[in-house]
Amino acid sequence: MDEKILNKLQSVIYPGFKKSIVDFGFVKSTDPKIVVEITSAKPEVAQTIKNEIEKLNLGKEIDIIAPKPQTQQSNSQSGKNIAPQIKNFVMVSSGKGGVGKSTTTLNLAI
Repeated sequence: MDEKILNKLQSVIYPGFKKSIVDFGFVKSTDPKIVVEITSAKPEVAQTIKNEIEKLNLGKEIDIIAPKPQTQQSNSQSGKNIAPQIKNFVMVSSGKGGVGKSTTTLNLAI
């Protein structure tokens, strides 16, 4: 990796932190293009880093690799009934522990 480019990239601070993308080890390559692999799936983080690198005028293509955002697997989103054979659900809850939730649930089931 090109030391001059790494020294310039040292000024690019990862959003929300005080360390640079070089300190975190996110810079994977500087030749032929700058490749930065980040841990955040938020597109605004990737865009911020890309904008900061572009401000340095390094004259290289910039590739930001980010994990794909997780898709929500909730049944409320899919609208599927996870237990079609069950007609009614009874929920037992409390904001406090040790009040007999498990005992009540067991007695209701019996």
